[in-house]
Amino acid sequence: MIVSEMRKVCVTLMLLLSTAAWAAEPWDVWRCMAYAVANSHGVRRVELQRESSQYAQASAVGDFLPSVGAGMGAQFNFGRAIDPETNAYTNVSTLNNNYSLSTNFSIFEGLARIHALRGAKANSKYSEHHLAVVRERKRLATFQAFVAVLYQQGRVELAEEKYRESAALLSQAKKMKTLGRRSAVDVAQMESEQAADEYLLTQERITLDRNLISLKHEMNYPITDTLILLHNTEGLCTEGYALAPGVVSAAHPELASQHYVRESARHQWQIARSTVLPSLSLSAGVGTNYNLALQMPHTKSFRQQFLDNAGQYVGLTLSIPLFNRLRTLNNIRRAKIDYLIACEDYEDKYCEMQRLYADAVGDFRGYVAETKQLERKVASDSTTLALIQQKYDEGLATFIDIQTARATLHGSRVALLRSRLMAVYSLQLIRYYCDGEIGRGRKE
Repeated sequence: MIVSEMRKVCVTLMLLLSTAAWAAEPWDVWRCMAYAVANSHGVRRVELQRESSQYAQASAVGDFLPSVGAGMGAQFNFGRAIDPETNAYTNVSTLNNNYSLSTNFSIFEGLARIHALRGAKANSKYSEHHLAVVRERKRLATFQAFVAVLYQQGRVELAEEKYRESAALLSQAKKMKTLGRRSAVDVAQMESEQAADEYLLTQERITLDRNLISLKHEMNYPITDTLILLHNTEGLCTEGYALAPGVVSAAHPELASQHYVRESARHQWQIARSTVLPSLSLSAGVGTNYNLALQMPHTKSFRQQFLDNAGQYVGLTLSIPLFNRLRTLNNIRRAKIDYLIACEDYEDKYCEMQRLYADAVGDFRGYVAETKQLERKVASDSTTLALIQQKYDEGLATFIDIQTARATLHGSRVALLRSRLMAVYSLQLIRYYCDGEIGRGRKE
């Protein structure tokens, strides 16, 4: 019995530990983007809009079907009235019932229904492509926020390294002072430098916390919950990538969605034009009624009256629009203008996408070249600092020389970090403008 209980306790502890380990597992950028898309209120709103457009398309299909209606009514009359049997006035109470079944079918409406259906299909396609755009924009925004955290984390690490170096220099200066090889001024300058590095580290950590909050907000992640990120650039390198041709495909979701906006406007124009054409509709129906005189037992039975009073009708209605105070003509002109505006919007969007793609390619190439230059500069600044430190130990350099060299090296390292991460982000922009989706950073 004791062994069984111990097994249960062990199993429970293992489950708890595994759950905690999963919760503490670092999140990479791809997991963050997937979470952001799955929990975005904006994405969910567009998903509902797409669902609504699908129902609108189904309604447009249903407009080609005939309408069918049924009705029934009852009326109780009392006092002086006409006897339905004798057609004479008498004091009689009667109960009247009527039943009807009718249908109406539009044969021709100037092709309005056809264009309404095509317009509904265009709106549905727009919703699909717009949803893809919103999803990828959310992923791109999350990627940018993640890179910002990654960049700030690098700045914190560089600030920590700079603080440790200043602490080591201060400790060395104090030891040299006891040996008479450093003055109190040197120690005071080192203490001031360490205090400045500590302040810098504090500010960098504050900025990191703010960037992390921004990332959580972009992901719709609980602000108070812990989010551990995988702070490395594995799988995000920019070496060995082939840039896509400098032409944005018309199949890009942003261009495709704008195309269907244009198509919807065109069909709205055609619907407006169809209002000047005649319309033809067919109607048919059956009906009957039943009358009961409460004081007259000789009234016919319900079945007999139902059959005797039954009637049918079939009708055609032709409607020809002639003049409605120029409203039709003006509506056609307005719809045409809306279509022309949609055409201009499409061309403008295409030019904008081409420009943004070219900018992203230029930025990527610039950051790659800048990264190589900064790598050489960091190596040179590191060598310079080492030489100045050696001279300072020999009494051939001043503290100002060391301070300047350390600040220069730190700035070069920060610039190199930024350049590398901006190259990564620019590559994802290229993939978005070219393919319409964020790639996983894998080599072609």
